[in-house]
Amino acid sequence: DLEMQALRAQMNPHFIYNVMGSIQSFLYKNEASKAADYLSRFASLSRSVLNFSSKEKISLKEEIEMLQNYIELEKIRYTDRVVIDFNINAESKNIQIPPMLIIPFIENAFKHGDKRQKAPGIRVLLRIQKQSTE
Repeated sequence: DLEMQALRAQMNPHFIYNVMGSIQSFLYKNEASKAADYLSRFASLSRSVLNFSSKEKISLKEEIEMLQNYIELEKIRYTDRVVIDFNINAESKNIQIPPMLIIPFIENAFKHGDKRQKAPGIRVLLRIQKQSTE
């Protein structure tokens, strides 16, 4: 349990470094509003990670909201080369899952996906459907 809590509490250091570099770049280019927006999104994502790190389970809806915030940060870095399609049925949104369960997979898509595609950019389809227990 303690090991899982420690893993959930940390954010990828490389991602944090990239976020700070992006904010710095916006400031150097005198794009203060972009820097502020980016910083606000990063603060919101950090708050979610810290809040959820002490919980064993969160709703899929909460995980998706955190994921969408993460994706918005990456979209700014990838400048319109990101397409994310969510296909999540309504019954699934209330199921309980461990926090930070999906984000590492999406983060991995950003880390490695751009290298494997013929056209530069990232395209991810996230499909979650609750299976009937009948």
